Amino acid sequence: MNWLIILGLIYLCQAEHFLYESETGVTIQNIVNKDIDINIKFKKQFQRTPKIAYSIGLLDMSGSSFMSEILNVNQEGFTIRVRGDHIDQISYNWMATDNPLVHIEYVKSQESEIQLPLFNYDSDTTPLVNSYLVGATFEDKKQFNQDIVELNKDIVKIATKGAKEFKLCLLISNFENSFKTDDLGIIADADDHTWFQSSKDAQKVLVSSYEIPNDIVDFVQLMGISGFTSLSDHVRIEVNEEQENDDNHIKVEFGTWDESTIKSLSFYGFYIGNQEVKYYDQNCAYLYSDCDYQGNEVKICDNKAKLDYNGQIKSIRLPKDAVFTLYGKEEFEGKRFRIESSKSCMDALYLGK
Repeated sequence: MNWLIILGLIYLCQAEHFLYESETGVTIQNIVNKDIDINIKFKKQFQRTPKIAYSIGLLDMSGSSFMSEILNVNQEGFTIRVRGDHIDQISYNWMATDNPLVHIEYVKSQESEIQLPLFNYDSDTTPLVNSYLVGATFEDKKQFNQDIVELNKDIVKIATKGAKEFKLCLLISNFENSFKTDDLGIIADADDHTWFQSSKDAQKVLVSSYEIPNDIVDFVQLMGISGFTSLSDHVRIEVNEEQENDDNHIKVEFGTWDESTIKSLSFYGFYIGNQEVKYYDQNCAYLYSDCDYQGNEVKICDNKAKLDYNGQIKSIRLPKDAVFTLYGKEEFEGKRFRIESSKSCMDALYLGK
């Protein structure tokens, strides 16, 4: 039967390639009651304006506040603006991408609990959320801790404690298996590491390591602080990654120095393969000649259908809450076949025959 499709233009499509770039250790010193801009230029110009996720890898401060924001984002670069009342040194890590499957949110709040809606890409996988601390104003105690208390396909809810005001950078991704990712949220407490109670010299302690899969050759990463509790007025924290020479493990370390005593520290790490990945437009339906979304692919995006494809359809991918209808005759007449959700395998429909 020569089915007519109520959803749109039909064409075979190819996987899109999205760019990523990252950098660690962008450092600035001696910030006292002023704003300072750090101008970043990409190594390779983006074709689309990218989104910027950023984090703090080193914080050395005796003041009561630090704050930052991302400005002037374009295809060639962006600006990090930093301000604080007494920052001896601060170091930023950043990641840029134009991939629509990666979302970045900046949240500035004084609330003890924040809730954000999440994007859904027709996946049963709960999104990955990394929440980096990029600004805070403290009162008596230099402390900020956060905990993701609820996370599903629709929302993320974060409980916070400590700072009078804070700013977070949330890195949110929901993706197919072609992405390789890992996240860490590690708390090291004085009860577990007695080193924190007695250290006076510059030292570091290894708290975790993770392995980059063998099929990841070119990858970008973002490591940064998400919270801490300081027992001293002066705060000095560094979180870094150190790749070993003989294998593809990355060591995750943090440390404190001199008069700074840190009782607890939490941080996140994220890496993703800089490779071709498939983006599924949420305004379109995708038809496949084989089960499990394999074989020839047809992309359909509007209601002015003209059937230019001859062959079978064995699986279909639909956006969330979409309805897909096939009609046996032109002008939406004849036998109707209605699909209300994605189908990984179904009885074959033969188009154009």
